[in-house]
Amino acid sequence: MKLNSSMLAEANYNKDAKTLELTFKSGKTYKYKGVNEIVFNELIKSDSAGRYFRNNILGHYDTEKEE
Repeated sequence: MKLNSSMLAEANYNKDAKTLELTFKSGKTYKYKGVNEIVFNELIKSDSAGRYFRNNILGHYDTEKEE
């Protein structure tokens, strides 16, 4: 799902694996593990996806950089 954000380009959620995949404007993509679907829904509905990311996702979940 495309995001209207100066930091984030796209967010995708895998409900079965509970993973959130975020693509940044830089083109880098990271996968966050163990993310509840509520967090994804709040992110995409947030007034500022970048601020929501910094406050609620960054540093809270195991992260893997996608190649």
